[in-house]
Amino acid sequence: MEFIDYIALVGLFISGWVYIALANEEKQKGVDSFFYNSHTTKSNRYGTSMAAASTSLATVVLFFITGVGHFGVFLLWCGVSYFAGQVLLLWTIKSAKIETSQLTTVSDFWSDVTSTSVTPKIFTLLTATSFVFMLFLELYIGSQILTFFFDSKDSIITFFCFILLLLLVAVYVLRGGMHAVFKSDLWQYTLMVIAVLVIGFCTLIYTSETEVLVDLTSLATLEIDNFELILFLIWVTIQNLTLPFTQLSSWQRLASMKNVDCAISGLKKIAIGFIILWLAPVVALLVLKSSGLQFGNIEDFFNFFRDSENIFIYFSFALIFIGFSSALFSTADSAFIATLLAFTDKNTFLKTVERKNKGEITRILTIFVLTLVAVESLLFYVFEVQVGNAYLSVVYVIFSQLSLIAPHMIIVMYRKLRGLPNLILSKVQDATIACSLILCWTLLFYLNFYGLDWGLNQNNSVIVGSLLGMLFSGGALAFSITVQAQQITLEK
Repeated sequence: MEFIDYIALVGLFISGWVYIALANEEKQKGVDSFFYNSHTTKSNRYGTSMAAASTSLATVVLFFITGVGHFGVFLLWCGVSYFAGQVLLLWTIKSAKIETSQLTTVSDFWSDVTSTSVTPKIFTLLTATSFVFMLFLELYIGSQILTFFFDSKDSIITFFCFILLLLLVAVYVLRGGMHAVFKSDLWQYTLMVIAVLVIGFCTLIYTSETEVLVDLTSLATLEIDNFELILFLIWVTIQNLTLPFTQLSSWQRLASMKNVDCAISGLKKIAIGFIILWLAPVVALLVLKSSGLQFGNIEDFFNFFRDSENIFIYFSFALIFIGFSSALFSTADSAFIATLLAFTDKNTFLKTVERKNKGEITRILTIFVLTLVAVESLLFYVFEVQVGNAYLSVVYVIFSQLSLIAPHMIIVMYRKLRGLPNLILSKVQDATIACSLILCWTLLFYLNFYGLDWGLNQNNSVIVGSLLGMLFSGGALAFSITVQAQQITLEK
């Protein structure tokens, strides 16, 4: 190990200590305080939290580092469409005159406006599964970063780092709840902005010193065929515009606010920072690619800075390593607390938790963490190879699960906007919609594993499964509503 390696590790240790320290500032008084920060969060916290979570999964490693070569400049559309989706969510909530204090989970919202009991539980299952996978991916990427300094990178060492990160996230989330998540997102956002700006400066220095001619025409050159690109753009547009309506962590942030106006203000304040987080690394990596440098993995990326003879680029390695490593916690803590929240709403175990005393809740949380460790360990064993070989398809699977309930949220939000009465569904309709979601979920995973048999590559398999899943789940919902409307007409 070199001098710069010790600086990077010390910096990472200090950053980790900050995450733990942030949890000590809030004394939890109950479920409302733990999960929603007592609905008192201010606007700047909302903005930085949204920006941090939107890029930590992507920016930290492979989606930007290896995805630039795959999608080129079109990768920027991911950030633009995601931001647009967040704006659309806030505009809808404000226009529908829904108070943020009335929001809890997606499952509860659906239950309240439809008077159903089975479908909300399927919503919870899809939500929890998605966030468990998301947590796995963040922990896996984190383990890859931490093992960067190890000569031996066998599965045992990687798994040890994997579990260590999970326990660290569990400690500060359980001690500080949503308050700690907001505070850590602010810290992570700061580190990420520094890291991506440093990457931009290093790119300028490298291209000027080496006098490499940057071929701007190559920035549009993609390692992807037109069919996959068009399919991806359709999918990511639909996904990102609807994701805030289906993603529990987005609802949880919004429910933690004083009101929707505070959230809108926070989104406006963070707009420039959000653009920097998405624009700087994409442009920098595209320029490096056009000058002949393309990275296949995180090790190649870090070594570019670590092995540089330029003193600024060399010392930049520490800042980039700290920023990227710390950024992992933003999505990891959101996934952790959202998974816990999914099982403690009105449709699951909220009443049970509220009846427990502090000691009993501590035992429940301990069991939850141990269970999550077991589940994440199983995912590590099953998907370790697939993540390394097909990262993008795994990301697609994670978010495609949530897209299955997008048609349902669109319908109820539309009715709220129009001032229509709640959509009351019968038990048969409830069961039909729930079954359709399970079937669409099964289809998604079937195509993920067997899409090659149908002439689709790994990425296209999941995207096609996601689009078909949304189509079929939406069709079943439309059928149920149509049948209900016909029954009401006949009764009249």
